[in-house]
Amino acid sequence: METLAKADIFFLITAGAVVLVTLFLLAILFYILKILRDVEDITENVKNESKNIVDDVSYVRRTFEKGSKRIKNIIRPSSHKKTKKQ
Repeated sequence: METLAKADIFFLITAGAVVLVTLFLLAILFYILKILRDVEDITENVKNESKNIVDDVSYVRRTFEKGSKRIKNIIRPSSHKKTKKQ
C-alpha cells in the first residue's frame, strides 16, 4: 500500500511538472512569435527605405549630370564652335 501511495505521488508530481514545462514552452513560443513579427516589420521597413535611398541617389545622379553639362557649356562654349582667322 505504501508503494502505491508513493507511485501516486510520483505521477502527480510528474504530471504537474509536465504541465508547468508545457506552459513555460508555450510562453517562450509566444515571445518568439512576437519577436519574429517585429523582425518581419523591421525588414519591410528596411526594404522600403532602401528603395527610397536608391531613388534618391538616382535623382541626385540625374541632377548632377544635368548640372555638369550646363557647367561644361558655360566654361567651354567656344570649344564647340570653330572660329576662322582672318
